[in-house]
Amino acid sequence: EAAKQCGRARLMKIELPLAFEEFVKNSATPSDETFVFFSERGGADFAALKPSKKMTAVVGAEGGWEDAEIESARNN
Repeated sequence: EAAKQCGRARLMKIELPLAFEEFVKNSATPSDETFVFFSERGGADFAALKPSKKMTAVVGAEGGWEDAEIESARNN
């Protein structure tokens, strides 16, 4: 219903959950994909994002990201 309301022609693909470390180590980003990591400690500069056909958005738990998780995401 939400997809209809937004006018999407297709449903978005939602993957099964992965452990965070497994995800960041195995999520090589192809040049045609935009990878966005949302953190409560810093806003994203959406104006700087380049258009792409595929986007991976990573949103943390309600309690926020741990320092080690943020560092791991930056390093990978």
